[in-house]
Amino acid sequence: MWINFDQLLDLPNVTVVNYQKIAQTIFLKLALLNETIECPNCHQTLDRINQTEYNLVRDLSILGNRVYLEVPRRPPNH
Repeated sequence: MWINFDQLLDLPNVTVVNYQKIAQTIFLKLALLNETIECPNCHQTLDRINQTEYNLVRDLSILGNRVYLEVPRRPPNH
């Protein structure tokens, strides 16, 4: 069975770049499609990203499997 995770999640500016199924758990690694971010402190638009950290977030189950999203977090660096 083929599942299009991008359509299933329906998150703006996000795509699933990898997935892994371990027992009854699915891990989906996400990537941001936008090239720039806005600094939450000074509101300056930044186009240079030095690093990406990931937060593991529990999502709703899919087909009886627990689902965790590896959500990218880009700390602003300027």
